[in-house]
Amino acid sequence: MSNEIPATLWYRVSNQASVNLVRDYLNTTLYLLSGKYNAEARKLKELPIFEQLYEGKMSGGAEYKEGPLAVLLLFGLRRYLNDIAELPASVDFVQIADDSNTMLPSRFADLDDYIIKTCIELFSANGWLKGYENIHWPTHLDGLQALVCQRSIHEVAEKMGIEYYTSLSAIKQLAIAMGCIDAPIDLTVIRTDKKAAFF
Repeated sequence: MSNEIPATLWYRVSNQASVNLVRDYLNTTLYLLSGKYNAEARKLKELPIFEQLYEGKMSGGAEYKEGPLAVLLLFGLRRYLNDIAELPASVDFVQIADDSNTMLPSRFADLDDYIIKTCIELFSANGWLKGYENIHWPTHLDGLQALVCQRSIHEVAEKMGIEYYTSLSAIKQLAIAMGCIDAPIDLTVIRTDKKAAFF
């Protein structure tokens, strides 16, 4: 057993946001995942971070080994409370920081490092990285070593049938279902007999 302190994302929800509002987000997310992402809905409900939030713990942490679902859950909750729930003040209702006190990015497009790091921790915790002991997993993902790391993580994910966990582009549909980003507008469904204007 390792004595190493696990890497964690720390969160704090403002007391201006009620427990019921947080539960509304959690219940809605489970509902939106059911069907196409039924397996993810089950996994999400079992995560310690989900249970903490549902029980009304308005501050705490999500260990990286909980995987990308935990990052998406915190990111989606922050977006929901800050942008969608129409709470009466203009403050940051959910603050999320890593162990270095670096705030979680506000743009979904900037979450790539966190997604890969949580994959590494999740796969390691589940014993899926056997045979990859010679890989040096970088703390900051850039350069050639990062490419080797990302390829290795993607190989492992493919073996486990969860390759959509390993990048922002692959996890995008799941992120939409969890409220992290809006679904793109499909312009092909707009019917009109007028010519389109180009700007």
